[in-house]
Amino acid sequence: MSIGQRIKNERIRLHLSQEDVAKAISTTKQAIYKYENEIVTNIPMDKVEKMAKLFNVTAAYLMGWEESSTPRFNKKNEEKKRLPDEREQAVTYFEKIYIELWNMPRDALLKIRYSLSKGKWPDILPGKPYKWEEKETHEKNLWSVPICKEIEEIVGVKGCTRYDSKIDGRETGQAYDDLWDSGFWEKVDDLYSETCKQGQMLFEIREKLASICSLIKTVLICWGVLVVGISLATLILVLIG
Repeated sequence: MSIGQRIKNERIRLHLSQEDVAKAISTTKQAIYKYENEIVTNIPMDKVEKMAKLFNVTAAYLMGWEESSTPRFNKKNEEKKRLPDEREQAVTYFEKIYIELWNMPRDALLKIRYSLSKGKWPDILPGKPYKWEEKETHEKNLWSVPICKEIEEIVGVKGCTRYDSKIDGRETGQAYDDLWDSGFWEKVDDLYSETCKQGQMLFEIREKLASICSLIKTVLICWGVLVVGISLATLILVLIG
């Protein structure tokens, strides 16, 4: 497994966005994207060490020099000893299934989330808990909530909500469906986010320009006062002389 894939897997495991990782190691979202997609392979060692600390793994594991990420589950194992059996089983199951979720088709993920939200275990999801139908709601939630949240992270909350509305018969028109299926609203959200970022950048540039203009104005005023002072002094000397 490449270093880029390891970074991506660990980020996904912790439910972190590329921007979250970028902030934690003092770099940019674009840099994390390049690391994960191996556009940049010569990653600075200080960044690798910071990511290893963030992911609770060894730097050697991220670099691919060793297969074991020893520190990774130490804290979780200590916590698990104190968990009730039901919750312990749910946590263990989620640790095994979360990578599989990211490799599943979008439609399958939406069906899984919808079924779990209704208290039913979907047939396409392996590892059905023993006597699922007999479990109390709070017990089912121990299994279903982490999986549903992970699917929302993969597909997007709006995509999940739209699918739920469609299945429940809360249609909003074919034209809207076509726009949704084309990914239009996701593009609108991305464009809005990018516009906000650009607006913030323009605001910061305007503030800097205003500061520079103010400084230039002050310098010019001082220069004008100096010139006038020199001129008056020269005139006085001429008159006295």
